[in-house]
Amino acid sequence: MSDVLFVPDKLLQLSRITIAIMLKKLLLLILMISLSCSLYAQITITYPVSRQIFQRDANNQAIITIAGSYGKPIDKVEARFVPVKQGQGTDTDWQVIKANPLGGLFRGAVTVKGGWYRLIIRGTLAGKVVDIDSVKANNSAAAISNRVGVGEVFIIAGQSNAGGTYRTGEEAGAADDRVNCADFSNVEPSTNPDGGPNSNGNRFFIGTDNITYSLVNFSQLSKDVMIGPRGLIPFYWANLGDVLTNRLNVPVMFFNVAWAGTSIQNWYDSANGIDATSDYSGLKYRNGTPYSNLKAISRYYTTNMGLRAILWLQGENDTRKKTLKDDYKKQLIGLIKKSREDFGKDIPWVIARTSYYSNYVPDLGKCIDSGVWPDVIEAQNDVLNDQAGLKNVFPGPETDDIEIPRKTGSVMQCVHFSKDYYPELAKRWNDKLAQPWFATSERILPDTIPTISQTCFSSDRLLLTLPAGYTNYEWSSTSTGLISTERTATVSSGEYIARVTNSNGRIVQIPRFTVKASAPPEMPTISINGETTFCDGTNITLSSSNASLYEWNTGDRVKDLAVDKAGEYKVRIVDANGCQSAFSLPVTTNVKPRPGQPTVSNVGATTFCEDSNVTLVSSSGEGYLWSTGETTRNISTNKSGSYFVQLKGTNGCLSKASNSVQTKVNTLPSAPIVKALGDTVICQGKSVDLNLEGVNNNTPTWLTLARQHTNSITISDNDTTSAIKNISIAAIVTDQNNCNSKASNQLLVSIKPLPKTPSIQKIGAYTIEAKSVTPGVNYEWKMDGNILPNPETQIRVIDPGNYSVSVKKIYKTLSYGDKVCVSAPISLPFALPEDKGLTIYPNPSGGLFTVESRYNLTGAKFTVYTISGTKVYESTPLDFNDRRQIDLRTLAEGNYILKIESNVLNISKIIVIGR
Repeated sequence: MSDVLFVPDKLLQLSRITIAIMLKKLLLLILMISLSCSLYAQITITYPVSRQIFQRDANNQAIITIAGSYGKPIDKVEARFVPVKQGQGTDTDWQVIKANPLGGLFRGAVTVKGGWYRLIIRGTLAGKVVDIDSVKANNSAAAISNRVGVGEVFIIAGQSNAGGTYRTGEEAGAADDRVNCADFSNVEPSTNPDGGPNSNGNRFFIGTDNITYSLVNFSQLSKDVMIGPRGLIPFYWANLGDVLTNRLNVPVMFFNVAWAGTSIQNWYDSANGIDATSDYSGLKYRNGTPYSNLKAISRYYTTNMGLRAILWLQGENDTRKKTLKDDYKKQLIGLIKKSREDFGKDIPWVIARTSYYSNYVPDLGKCIDSGVWPDVIEAQNDVLNDQAGLKNVFPGPETDDIEIPRKTGSVMQCVHFSKDYYPELAKRWNDKLAQPWFATSERILPDTIPTISQTCFSSDRLLLTLPAGYTNYEWSSTSTGLISTERTATVSSGEYIARVTNSNGRIVQIPRFTVKASAPPEMPTISINGETTFCDGTNITLSSSNASLYEWNTGDRVKDLAVDKAGEYKVRIVDANGCQSAFSLPVTTNVKPRPGQPTVSNVGATTFCEDSNVTLVSSSGEGYLWSTGETTRNISTNKSGSYFVQLKGTNGCLSKASNSVQTKVNTLPSAPIVKALGDTVICQGKSVDLNLEGVNNNTPTWLTLARQHTNSITISDNDTTSAIKNISIAAIVTDQNNCNSKASNQLLVSIKPLPKTPSIQKIGAYTIEAKSVTPGVNYEWKMDGNILPNPETQIRVIDPGNYSVSVKKIYKTLSYGDKVCVSAPISLPFALPEDKGLTIYPNPSGGLFTVESRYNLTGAKFTVYTISGTKVYESTPLDFNDRRQIDLRTLAEGNYILKIESNVLNISKIIVIGR
């Protein structure tokens, strides 16, 4: 069975008795309003109809039912309401009104704010648009007719000053497009003088029984229409409509059941089943009129569209009759109660205070003025003030002071309002319909609409079914008339209408709908992807054979069904006509149990530095499968992530996943860079500063020298040992997560020992000698602090002064060339001897003499003489600036004279040779 919900349409008649009589008229109406739907249309709106107004609630919104048909496979129907003009409503986005429709019919509902809208629907399949439709115009003026509204709905009741008079050719309609009426008539053309309201060929005459109503043409309240079923002209209601739409900014709808010349007794009698008799002709009103119009409009239109109030304006004929106050009051109260009893709810009434009557006498050509009748006004006020226990009865305008006297003539007849006073009447009605009335009066909202379901039998027959619980059912074919008064109807392909009557007599109409009989599609088959016995927590896929739409016994509407439970699964398919196949042969699935859900604990912090890790431990089980793929009970990880484990049972089933343990690995800070601010090869007693780069906001730590936490350090060594010290220096930084960087570059600082201080001594008259215990050193001499150019161990002194000496050790390095470390100096004061610049020693000597001179001698020649003057030795000329030896061991012992001749000195010395 497929469920499709429907709402009232333009074609359904209200009386079972009159359906057959009205079929030809209905068919004519179908053609007239262009709402017929082909059996093969794609998607079509059949409800609501153009210019239909739905009564809004206290929140300024109404639930609008949307119904229609489709002829191609779709899986979703969406609707959208777009304001006709900016500011005249609230635009809605596409909203799903029916998912997975069946039977070629759809129904859904959308909540819409007060306003004036274009309604658009679309059908989609698998996310792609199949077709789009909008509300159809019900006449040739399509540009101003394809719209629906949420606003205010009124029924007008009373006598001629509520219904209007015959046409004069001077009628004016509403200026606002949002003022609407039901343009139909229950006045027969043959009884309608002056070419009356139904001279318009498009107007629908509902018949003579006054109860055969349906959703006929709704129209803008223009000058050429009537306010059906009895409002003969637009009258001042067009003016009121303009005032209301301007003030409320929502559309309005008027129905008019007023009957000219009727008294309160006519309304009361006809409401209570008594044939009412006309006060003018003495003839009886037919078919329960005038009340039957009000009853039919309220039961039918109010049921399907809602209602704000009945606007009552009547009393003129009771002035003519001189109806007594108590009689008028009793009959008005009885009429209100009967209207509510017949409808089943407290319909609000707004009662105008009206009694003025004046009769035009054609033979006299003047009016006979009856004036006002206080009994009528007092009775109306008593009903309003006392209300006799009534609720929702409100005061309307007072009209007895408007246009006095009134115009003569066959139309005005000295009692009817003329067009010059329409604005004043509209103003007075608007004043009474303003706040607080709009805040306090009850609203009658549309009834719930039933669903229709269909069952396919064959290519020429199908079964239609309405829900239980209603008192009456009627099915009609637009081609053959009434076909069933049961809940169900067996029909062939065609176009049908239906209605139900609820327990209080209200009539809900199901709009015209089109069905196509079709043989059910063949039973589908199911293919299985996987084993039908599977582990709990897993699934298999069941796939139907190809079709347009699918329906599983689970309620799913997909081709491929994922199954994760044990059970019996079957599918049926749905064709484009909404016909369902028989269910397929079932597939039975079984589920194997799974182990209990494990837990995971961690050994160590789950937030750690990237050079660390954490161990995760599963609760015990038969087997393990970690999210990493590992199969041991414990795993160790050094990565960020979410880790869980499943236990694996002996049947191969995995448990539910354990709790997840989130690990977070903090990256290490970048390693700093150690840079030296000087040579990294230093001599003992010197220092070098080292600096860290790339520390940023981290904490530094030097890996030597007591792990200092500064950005720079100084390296020095005052140890007096002679060993070379090589210090390898590096650092790390620690960030706010307490993560340590990798070690920086290593910087080698080499501390070279100083050479030992040398000894110093005088070894000659003009010679000083230094000696060092440190091998491989150079000497640096100074006199009175000035460096002397003699790097040897001995120096010749030519001037008196304070002489000092240091030794220098030269260390070869790869990066900094030669590194020279200098010992502490040692000094020796030196005074010159009194020897005229030349000293010979030892003297006496065995013949080997040393000669020292204070001066640098050039071309010096040594000559030795005996005391007697004999030359016994002579050297070759030579240069010397240091000590020289003269070997005279070949001479005999004795005293001799040594003569020295040079560029500076020419002196003689006595020397003694002794052995």
